[in-house]
Amino acid sequence: FLNTTYVPPCPVVLFNRESPKFSSVTMDNYKVGQSVARHFLAKELYDAGVLTHDTTFPIMRQWMQGFLDTFAKAGHAVPEENIILCDTSSSSAVEATKKLYEEKRMPRAMFCESDVLAHGMLYTCHELGIAIPQDVEVFTIGINMAQFNDYAIPSLSRVDIPMGEIGQHCLHLMVDLIEKKKPNPTVQFVEGKEIIGQSSPR
Repeated sequence: FLNTTYVPPCPVVLFNRESPKFSSVTMDNYKVGQSVARHFLAKELYDAGVLTHDTTFPIMRQWMQGFLDTFAKAGHAVPEENIILCDTSSSSAVEATKKLYEEKRMPRAMFCESDVLAHGMLYTCHELGIAIPQDVEVFTIGINMAQFNDYAIPSLSRVDIPMGEIGQHCLHLMVDLIEKKKPNPTVQFVEGKEIIGQSSPR
């Protein structure tokens, strides 16, 4: 749909996506990855890794690229073996974390690209006696579970995606496009909310 010549009969507004053809409301997703990297670098945590669960999803690719580029520019490139592909379940993150532990190559700082993966890592670290944040710090993207993230042990440091705010902006932009108050395509950006929990304090 996004890559065809089809012209829809009404304006289209994409939710947290970007396209040269259609209007959208999104975050600066590359900047999100940069902000996580800078958080770790400010703490002099140079041994970093990533748990990701989709190498094709554009938003996650931007998160990861911003993260990796920022580490590389600081002179601390993240090794390819520290970029670990999981599926969309916490159990996959459990297995990935166990493997890192067994191979004695647990990074000092881990960027989990979803709170689902972060919860799997928290659980496994608890089971294996790996202290968070003393042994490894965890930072994630808050996608689905704001309260679970707040009340996890330890609570998760994260950038929350403001789903409700993005939805409101999508609706308002749709009305503006219908009434021709704004050109099509129009891209609007909203800021993610950084929340510093116990898994990676300041």
